[in-house]
Amino acid sequence: MLRFLNAPTLILLTAIAVAIQTSLFAAWPLRLFEPDIVLLVVLWCAMNRDFTEGGIITLIVAEIAELHSAAPQGVLLITYMLVYLTFRGASKIFVLATDDGMVRVSAWSSILWRVILGIVLNLLAPNRSSWHHLILFMVPAALIQAGVGLWVFKWLEKFDIATFKNTSSENPDEFQIDNLSI
Repeated sequence: MLRFLNAPTLILLTAIAVAIQTSLFAAWPLRLFEPDIVLLVVLWCAMNRDFTEGGIITLIVAEIAELHSAAPQGVLLITYMLVYLTFRGASKIFVLATDDGMVRVSAWSSILWRVILGIVLNLLAPNRSSWHHLILFMVPAALIQAGVGLWVFKWLEKFDIATFKNTSSENPDEFQIDNLSI
């Protein structure tokens, strides 16, 4: 039952986090320190879910983020899905699931997300000042995302273990050697 409730609970918790995030970081100076919880959930789904489940969760949480933003319809859906597909493919080629790797993935995903967002918005309405803003805040946003990402990923791992979604929770004695005799 807990395994079945993992995805709906993750979506509900992400919706609550987005609501809190958009309320807490509404003022201008605080916007500089706003982490993107949806991006972290998308990365978690890219590396720890199968393709179909991760893609569906990504589409749902991207829609939640889009409802809480002023972006044109579909822009955040495109950016989050491209980040999901990029890191889904990268996780099949490279080892990204270590603690250090997750911090780097968080930072790089923030940069990639902003570049994709800039490209999509520039295709909709070309504007040079948007690139200036994008480049100016790219590094601080990546550092914030990396710092928050480590905590969120550890929490998501504990959440998956508690709901039996993580395969290590199914077989805890898998790597222990029993009856070792010399």
